[in-house]
Amino acid sequence: VVCQLGETCSRMEITQKIIEQRTKAALHYNPTALFETDNLGRVIWSNEPFYDLTGQSLDDIKGYDWLTYVHEEERDDCFAEFQSCLEMNRKFQRETKTCDNKKIRMLGFPYKLNEEEQGGFLVSVSELKKGE
Repeated sequence: VVCQLGETCSRMEITQKIIEQRTKAALHYNPTALFETDNLGRVIWSNEPFYDLTGQSLDDIKGYDWLTYVHEEERDDCFAEFQSCLEMNRKFQRETKTCDNKKIRMLGFPYKLNEEEQGGFLVSVSELKKGE
């Protein structure tokens, strides 16, 4: 019985690692610009399409520096709304201007690390075309 339990645990660990690797690959190679924050709203990860859209590397936007991509006039309101969504564990959705006057849509979904602990947000960013 102990041997079977060990084999089952080993299979579960392998399955979990496979799922994690698939998820990382799907997010990294997804054509949608994405970034992830911690539970305080600081960027901890972004993908290549995000670099392409913003012209900023992960080093440029780490921590709260992602807000520099949001237009200066809209930055405080954007972050206040983002923080509220993070604290309330609800979806973040906002259309705003960027620092170079592009119109973008930001859509973020909170995730939890476990039942008690908030993990952060996974946020997609898309440029809005004229008329949207």
